[in-house]
Amino acid sequence: VMLGFFLLSGLAFDNPLNVHFSIQRLKLNLAIDLFLFIAALMFMLTIFEFLRKRPLHPFRDKRFTLFIFILIPVQTLFAHNWLTIPYYLDRAFAGSFVGEYFEVFSNLNPILIFFLAPLVAGLTAKADVYRMMILGTTVMALPTFLLAIGPNPYLFLLYILLMTIGEAMWQPRFLQWIAEVAPKGMTGLYMGVGQFPWFLTKVITGFYSGWFLMHYCPINTPPSAMNTQFMWLVYGFIAIISPIGLILVKNWMMKNFKTKAE
Repeated sequence: VMLGFFLLSGLAFDNPLNVHFSIQRLKLNLAIDLFLFIAALMFMLTIFEFLRKRPLHPFRDKRFTLFIFILIPVQTLFAHNWLTIPYYLDRAFAGSFVGEYFEVFSNLNPILIFFLAPLVAGLTAKADVYRMMILGTTVMALPTFLLAIGPNPYLFLLYILLMTIGEAMWQPRFLQWIAEVAPKGMTGLYMGVGQFPWFLTKVITGFYSGWFLMHYCPINTPPSAMNTQFMWLVYGFIAIISPIGLILVKNWMMKNFKTKAE
C-alpha cells in the first residue's frame, strides 16, 4: 500500500489523481504532494510498529538515536562536496583558474582528510569523546559562513582546510562514542545502524541542493548575477544545528553513563 501511494506521487510520474497544496512563505513556493505525504506517514508508522516489537533494537535507545540523527545537519556538508561544490566552482568561478580546474579543487577534501585524520586523531587521543564531537562539528560547520561572503579562491581554500580539520576531529570519535555506549555484545549492530543517518543525509541533501543551484547558482549565468552568498548562508545555518544540538542535550546524553577516551 505504501509503495502504491509513492508510485502515485509526483516523484514517480505525473498522475492526474495527485493533489498538490502550495504554501507561500518568505517568497518560497512550497508544494506538498498529497500522495507522497501519505506514503511518508505510512512509512513512519511502519517503522514505529517495527520498533515496538523489537525492544533490543538500537533505535529504542533514545540517546543513541538522538546522537546519530542530530549529526545529519553537519553531515550535509559531506554531501555538498559532490552535489554542490563542483557546480559552484565551475559556475561561480567561471573564467578563473579555479573554474578551469574545478575538478581538482572540488576533490581537495578527500586528499586533505587522508593526511589530517591520523594526525588530528593522534594529537587528540586523550581528549573527551563528547567534547571532541562538539568541537569538531563546530569547526566543520562555521567555515561555511566564509563562502557566504562571496566567491573568493582564498576563502574557498580556507573553508576546505578548516572543514576538513573539523571532520578529522569528530568523525573518528563518532564511531568511538557508539562503541562505548553500545551494550555488551551489540557493538557491531550499533555501529551498523549508526551509519543509517548518513544514507538519509545523502537523500535529503539531494532533494534541495539542485533547487538552490538552479535559483542561486544557475548555469549560463554571469557570476555577478548569481547569489551564491545566500545559498551558503542557508547551508551554514543548517550545518550549525548539529553542534548547537549536541551542546543543548549534553547533560541528558551524559546522564547515567560517562564516555571518555582511553
